[in-house]
Amino acid sequence: MHEVRKGAACDRGDRSKRLLIIDPAREDASGAAHQVHRLMPLSDIAYTIPDKPISKLHHTYFCAVISLTAHVHISDRLYQQLLRLARAMRVIALIDKSSQGRNRVCRLLHDGVLYDFHTLPIDHERLCFTIGHLRGIFEHEARPKDIRRAPSAPYQALLLGKCPAMDAIRKQISQYAKTDLPVLIAGESGTGKELVARDIHQHSSRTDQVFLAINCATIPPQLAASELFGHEKGAFTNAISARPGRFEQASGGTLFLDEIADLSLDIQSQLLRVLEDGRIYRLGAHQPRQTNVRIIVASNINLEEAVRKKHFRLDLFHRLNVLPLMMPPLREREGDAILLAKYFIALAIQNHGLKPASLTEEAERAILAYSWPGNVRQLQNCIQRAMALNSSGKIDRRHLGLSRDKATAPSVQTLARARAEAESALLSKAIRTFDGNISRAATELGVSRVGLYRLLKRHDLDHKQLVNGGKDHDWDTQV
Repeated sequence: MHEVRKGAACDRGDRSKRLLIIDPAREDASGAAHQVHRLMPLSDIAYTIPDKPISKLHHTYFCAVISLTAHVHISDRLYQQLLRLARAMRVIALIDKSSQGRNRVCRLLHDGVLYDFHTLPIDHERLCFTIGHLRGIFEHEARPKDIRRAPSAPYQALLLGKCPAMDAIRKQISQYAKTDLPVLIAGESGTGKELVARDIHQHSSRTDQVFLAINCATIPPQLAASELFGHEKGAFTNAISARPGRFEQASGGTLFLDEIADLSLDIQSQLLRVLEDGRIYRLGAHQPRQTNVRIIVASNINLEEAVRKKHFRLDLFHRLNVLPLMMPPLREREGDAILLAKYFIALAIQNHGLKPASLTEEAERAILAYSWPGNVRQLQNCIQRAMALNSSGKIDRRHLGLSRDKATAPSVQTLARARAEAESALLSKAIRTFDGNISRAATELGVSRVGLYRLLKRHDLDHKQLVNGGKDHDWDTQV
């Protein structure tokens, strides 16, 4: 017998918007499955795979998210249920490091049974994009063929901003969308690189085809070749069926590879061959397959520096750096922080049912004075937290958690040095504040765990040393 809890805001008449979340471990409200349930208002949560006919599930839910963490015992019965479910609908798995080594989880990942998997802690932004993409596929497949072929409506750009830097970005997007050449998007974490990639795709001739976004930092190294290029039946142990890779899945459309520098040198060499002639070799295959994919990549580290350190191939860098685009950090987008803050307030009201609120003049001054090392993502998290903790309808400086010393004028120095010092100081303070807890510090800064580790490495900071009495910073002058 299974139990299904309906989402409070679930519209039972709009089946294409319903998401099935399965948590066989029955974890408490802090568990991964329950985090997704709170994130997605139009969702149901079950503690076993529902036993109603699979055809009914397929018409009721556009995809399923199942928690396969170490707390879940994957019995023979559960494994067979998963196979049947995955044949009828697209399934996303939530896994952790402990579950990656278990035989049946490995079989599900290698055999292509799952549409996608996400490692914990959950990257909410990436998960929302994946689920949104699957919902779009479901709705597209449900339309009559003559409607599917109709021209798409004009795309409304998601990039907000009135500063000159963003005007220049929009002009570049318009130019880059006219070709199929590779695009390299650089910029700090949280600046909106994936939004730019989607914008380029939506303005291109490929707009009616698939846009597939992959975060290379989340792909386990041992699965990277299979994930990107696919594999044949029998290519490795438990490869009981063939599986297309991301390049084949995105053929005809656009493939966005975020955090490209996290790919190993071996995978980089394979990627270079694909960029040269469009042909991919599945693992275990002797004949190539032709693909037609527009490649857009992004990195929040300096790839030229990575090349000098032998961490990134020079020939691949030249192949990708055909159409470069640099995303400006939020601190260099004059006035845009207030525009974005007001947009995020409206978004929180619409998506999370929070009470309407407005910014006080003091809050606006604090937002403009703050350096925002986590950029737009950090600003969004800050606004959501302020609205959740405030019932007065007025968001003040204290609700934002931004101290007054952030607004003090810095001494004259280069922008690069000032930026580096402020970022290093804030990273150190966050690590100390949360006693070395990387997950909590990353959440506060508005970056992912992987992104935080990368920033610590860039500034040569050891989070254990910081907690245990490492070199201190002068917060009043540097933050």
